[in-house]
Amino acid sequence: MIKLFCSANDPEPTDSKNLSMKTLLIVPKLRNYITTIFSIGVVLGTGIGYGIEKVLIYRDRDLITLLQYERVKLEMSLEQVELILGSGKEISQSDSVTVFKWKNSDDSFTTMFFKDGHLVRKAQTDLT
Repeated sequence: MIKLFCSANDPEPTDSKNLSMKTLLIVPKLRNYITTIFSIGVVLGTGIGYGIEKVLIYRDRDLITLLQYERVKLEMSLEQVELILGSGKEISQSDSVTVFKWKNSDDSFTTMFFKDGHLVRKAQTDLT
């Protein structure tokens, strides 16, 4: 059986299986150094992976498609529309009409007009 760790009271490994691990078992500073380097690598790798995943997810969510636009029907509430499109940006408000805009990174967009909390008009430009 190969020991992964040893204490100060353990005898020095002498058989051929343990000779390759002799440095790691005997020199605790080296073992701590390798563990630290490995931990930093895991943290950085996980962080980079997490960041890449968030960027890809954000890109997918950023895109408002023509199919989503067509799913939105007149008389829907703002909450129902936001379930389909996500949160929009309020661009104007009058006494009874509030206008929201959803814009993609490629400058395509949709504009929705709400009166008394319900969709009364919608328009889109360049959605695919």
